[in-house]
Amino acid sequence: MIAGIVVALLVLAMAVVLFRALSGPTVQDRILSVNTFGTTTVLWLCAWSVVSGRDHMIDIAMIYALTSFVATIAALKFVERGHLGVGLGASAGQAREQQLREGDLGDHEPGSRRPGPGLEEDGTTR
Repeated sequence: MIAGIVVALLVLAMAVVLFRALSGPTVQDRILSVNTFGTTTVLWLCAWSVVSGRDHMIDIAMIYALTSFVATIAALKFVERGHLGVGLGASAGQAREQQLREGDLGDHEPGSRRPGPGLEEDGTTR
């Protein structure tokens, strides 16, 4: 009985969050609403698992939670940067290749080579 009420309340919460996702004034509000919808869906799946007596739905809820998390991070990254960083553009890739060829990775003085792991500045081992 109580689990049934919880399931009904979660469905109501999902409807409210879905309305917010569709009517959110900013992209960040919509992403937050979709993330909340995903969390509420996971809770609903767990509650439904208790009501129906099907334990395998908890596994589905965990997979859905991981997928929802990764999708939220990807959406936020896309909104912030305008790309997901999957493939470098020609100019960025060429600049990185040149840095690697010259040994200049940008975290030390340009043109100087850093010692490898376990090596001192003069090339001797530590």
